[in-house]
Amino acid sequence: KLARDGGVNLDVEYGRGIDAAEIVLRFNDGPTKGFEQHVGHRTSFRLVNNAWSMKLASQRRPLPGTTGSAYLSFGKSSTKQLAGMCANHKNSEVFYISTQLSYGARTVYHKA
Repeated sequence: KLARDGGVNLDVEYGRGIDAAEIVLRFNDGPTKGFEQHVGHRTSFRLVNNAWSMKLASQRRPLPGTTGSAYLSFGKSSTKQLAGMCANHKNSEVFYISTQLSYGARTVYHKA
């Protein structure tokens, strides 16, 4: 199942179902705190775009609600941010998604 972030989730309470999933993937800084009944509280992976990769590379503070989750960085510019992300977030796993894979995923997403 795919749950989107944003105000659309306030009309439903999927929190328990999302938390029961084997893997919970969230995007950028999509919040969970205060919205647990709607979106759950677990985060396995946090997919971050170029802007959020730069933010994580330049600060030691994790994105809100991401403690213990792994970061999946994507985008052409994010390769430049990997060293900083790894250095500043030693307690988190940091992965890079290749440009080819992210392009393919984006194509599938836009068709859905």
